[in-house]
Amino acid sequence: MVWKAVRNTVYYKLLIRKDEAFTTKTKVLVYSEGTELQITRLLEDFPDGKYYWKVKAFYAGDAKSLWSEVRIFKVDSVSPAVPKLYKPNDNKYKFYSTPTLSIYPAAGAKYYHYQVATDSAFTSFAAESDDLAGLTWTVPDEKALNYGEYFWRVKSIDAVGNESAWSDCRRLLISFQKLPKNGTITTNTTPTFEWLAVTGAENYQLVISHDLLEDPGDIISGSLAGLTSFTLPKENELVIGNHWWKMIVTVSGEEYHTPWSLLTITS
Repeated sequence: MVWKAVRNTVYYKLLIRKDEAFTTKTKVLVYSEGTELQITRLLEDFPDGKYYWKVKAFYAGDAKSLWSEVRIFKVDSVSPAVPKLYKPNDNKYKFYSTPTLSIYPAAGAKYYHYQVATDSAFTSFAAESDDLAGLTWTVPDEKALNYGEYFWRVKSIDAVGNESAWSDCRRLLISFQKLPKNGTITTNTTPTFEWLAVTGAENYQLVISHDLLEDPGDIISGSLAGLTSFTLPKENELVIGNHWWKMIVTVSGEEYHTPWSLLTITS
């Protein structure tokens, strides 16, 4: 609270009440003479609610001013609800490097804050909104995501700045892989792999791993430049079990790797 100093003042009396008629007892604060004053009170001094306040100046010889005009302040320490994520779904593959994220409205929230990280502990951020985002937020062009694995989460912010806890996080994969979809189960031991064309692509390579912990993966194909599909030849047919596949695209001499995608072969 701030007010202008009054000349020749010895002290000021500040009244804070819960009602506009100032009949309830809440706070009476006395301050010695000074220039412009500003006081800060901890929230526990004032429970949540609406308050009225006014100030009077006292001079030498018990002379005093009239009360100032009455002003109002509100204390609100209640956090808004934690938002629930809407789209993209968990483990969703997205082709665009500037995906749009969306949530359901959270009770008590006015704004939202989005975070995108390269790890589920959110120690390495790839993109982040300000505190004024709405129910949808698109990763800006200057923060376009490379192909790979990401995690995203959101928190709510109310009109006075109270924040919710972070939402659960979801996994998001930026990739130009198309088929087989992640988690596909098939009996076909020589499946066809499909992908979306990447602007400026000079070459594509298909990589298959049979054990992500022990096997870094083998490049199955030679140059796939200009293609958007490749059928596994008989000499490379897959055995029954789990396999993982990814693509490598070369653009302007630089290689970019997609995330691994799971493919299961059954009998």
